[in-house]
Amino acid sequence: MKLFYPLGFLALGSIAAAEANLQERSDVKGLKSCHIPELKKGHLLRASCFPGGSKEQIIHSELDLNHCFGASLLKGDLTVEADGHFSRKCVRCQLGGGTRGTGTHEGPWSLYCHCLAPKAEIQLEPTVWMNNQGILECHGHVGKVLKM
Repeated sequence: MKLFYPLGFLALGSIAAAEANLQERSDVKGLKSCHIPELKKGHLLRASCFPGGSKEQIIHSELDLNHCFGASLLKGDLTVEADGHFSRKCVRCQLGGGTRGTGTHEGPWSLYCHCLAPKAEIQLEPTVWMNNQGILECHGHVGKVLKM
């Protein structure tokens, strides 16, 4: 009976380590390892990302968000849609933090646009993410690497 206690603790320790490893991988695949976001021409997202969460190498890339989002003119909302070309229906798009007007360093990055209604907004994650090479990606569309 005493033999089962150490085995139980070993099993619990293995599960906890596996969950921590899985959490670490999901953080790297999101945008948490990306910095200095910028929106060009209202639809081109530029960011500098650290592939694999490492701080040794930085990759600068640009992704056309028209491949990631669309816009519903009936509702005036931004939608997750492959090749949705939201910029054909929306104007004055900006990048911001989790709350409108907070900038891009607080909370998840969001896209804010005027699509008939002045309050259209959508979070970039999980639709937009950094792939293993540190390049922005969505719906199978891989951004282009920029030389800085």
